[in-house]
Amino acid sequence: MMDRDQRILAATAVFAMAWVIARAYVQAITIDEATTYALFVQNSAPFHWLGSSNNHVLNTALMRLTTRVFGVSEWSVRLPALLGAAIYIGACLRLCRRFNCGLPFTWALLVCLIYNPFIMDFLVAARGYGLALGFLMAGLVADHKRLASCAVASACIGLAFAANFSFAIACGTVLAARFVWSWSERTHPLLKLLAAYALPAIAVTLLIPLPALLSFPTQELWYGSRSLPEMLDGFYISSLFQLNEHVIGPKLHAVMLLNQRWFYPALGVTFAAWAAYAIRNKLGRPELTRMAAVAGGAAAAAFLIHWTAFLAFGLLLPKERTGIFFVPLAFAAVGAVGAIPPVSRVGRWLRTAFVAALLTVAVNNIASMRLMYFREWNWNEEGKQVYTVLNCLHEKHHINSVASGWPFVSVLNFYRQTATRDTFAAVPDTINNPEHVEVYVLETVLNPDLIEPKHLKVMWHGDATKAAIALPPEQLAALESSACWEIPH
Repeated sequence: MMDRDQRILAATAVFAMAWVIARAYVQAITIDEATTYALFVQNSAPFHWLGSSNNHVLNTALMRLTTRVFGVSEWSVRLPALLGAAIYIGACLRLCRRFNCGLPFTWALLVCLIYNPFIMDFLVAARGYGLALGFLMAGLVADHKRLASCAVASACIGLAFAANFSFAIACGTVLAARFVWSWSERTHPLLKLLAAYALPAIAVTLLIPLPALLSFPTQELWYGSRSLPEMLDGFYISSLFQLNEHVIGPKLHAVMLLNQRWFYPALGVTFAAWAAYAIRNKLGRPELTRMAAVAGGAAAAAFLIHWTAFLAFGLLLPKERTGIFFVPLAFAAVGAVGAIPPVSRVGRWLRTAFVAALLTVAVNNIASMRLMYFREWNWNEEGKQVYTVLNCLHEKHHINSVASGWPFVSVLNFYRQTATRDTFAAVPDTINNPEHVEVYVLETVLNPDLIEPKHLKVMWHGDATKAAIALPPEQLAALESSACWEIPH
């Protein structure tokens, strides 16, 4: 039977899983999710084997399966991501339980690994990042002593690469770091260990992503950071994006918002002080030291390889989601070092300061929990309401021709394809010169120059975002008094 601390950790993990399931069910589909479905999933031809930066092969293949079994909906296209979330959350829980270093520290570390808003968004979105995170962490925490477990870790890391090609370098460094860890203990012959670590990952690569790799268009490698500050700033902003006043209340929201920029610097400073103390006093537990070396070494090696490729070949550095693997690897290394028990009063003070900073970051993560939108595609939060209004106009006023700015084209066409009743015609992928348009859908921040030149009148706008539905002058008399505009925002 689990003790109280273990039950609290398990409840924290279960609640996180329940939260991402709820988000997958209630959040409107986004442009990238809808585009993936339209290009690679809905067709009868096996387009999930085509090379493309938008095609995350393993995730796309599983989306084909889930949408055919359960029908097409927001949650069915996100089921593969939820599988990744379950694997990731389980792996993080296993990692934190290994540290066995008091509830405040272990709970805060678990929350930092799972509830980070940057991480949690991609445990929900129908992209390959959730599966890649899950399999990478499963490969990291698998037992390193048994050959069978090493082979499982290798297969998991191969699946992480199959789920998202931007994890390629991180997958290689984690696999190499794990191999060095296993080999350092001399429990198995070198050839057997090499086979256990290499063959499963190679087999997975040959079976799943190889066709997409062979046809991958290199000209699509345009998304990335052009400097180290830009890369780091992307991770920082993504991890601190928007506190939720509904979760923490307006007073605490104001206090945290004022001090939020110091949370991660404080964590870094206190951790550095504690780590310096631990190294100077030769503190440690072998399993913690090795885990810190594997996770931290893999993250550092991945950074150095990316940086070298950037300097030598101009390959762009990771940017936000394409470098999301750095977050769990860094926290795994920080946790392994932070779990080392102190042996003096100074050590206890330093470690207490570090745990306090870790708890502050954990509380910030919980305060940033959101249910209805992704930071990456926040303008699509009200995409489903936009479709509902348009479909009302179609049913009541026979509106059939809709033009949309790029943020909504794929989203509206996704909902058209999932509709069980007759709905308006397919939305074209251009808004500049459509032949005949009865209604326009705009994102007024991202499409700022369309309303005045076309003399449009906005009839419906979202409350949370700048989504807007506008009419051209020739439609005003017929539609201005429609009840459809009263549909809740």
